[in-house]
Amino acid sequence: MYQEHEVQRVLRAYENTVTVDVHCLQEGDWNNLRGKDPFSKISRVRINPKDCMSSGPALRGFLDYLAPYVSNGSIEELLESSDVVGNIRFSHPTLYVFPGGQGDAALFGINGFNILVDGGFARRACFWDFSRHLDRLDAVLMTRLNNGNVQGMTSLLQRKRMDHVYPQIGHFFCNLQVCWPKTN
Repeated sequence: MYQEHEVQRVLRAYENTVTVDVHCLQEGDWNNLRGKDPFSKISRVRINPKDCMSSGPALRGFLDYLAPYVSNGSIEELLESSDVVGNIRFSHPTLYVFPGGQGDAALFGINGFNILVDGGFARRACFWDFSRHLDRLDAVLMTRLNNGNVQGMTSLLQRKRMDHVYPQIGHFFCNLQVCWPKTN
């Protein structure tokens, strides 16, 4: 976006007056934007700035309405582990579809094998309440890497990295574009 000619022209015309606020999770590469990227030299970049309410009761009412739909807890709170593991068995081919808004997830299971397809849109993985009772996911398939399914899968992997939680993951397949190094 910053490399487009019109954006560069406006940023140069209003140098040091443009502010870009980035609201993101505390972990990850977004927190390291300051000073590294060219746009931070010609605009002011703020990472997770403190919110200031200036619109009065209408804005507060809207935020209160949205509050039940927004999950802002830690990964441990959002993806709680289960004491009961291994009690789900597949005796015939079964397909569970977990609606996740923009990005759904699906779990296909047959006797002796199961596969999770995609991760869902939300940070609170839509498949977690079911899959945490499985002792193992034999395979995980991420069909595409986009904002429609990366959050749920990222949360699962972060949760597994923090603690020894079920389900175990056998194989992980991801449809990624191969990027070869440029040679001159």
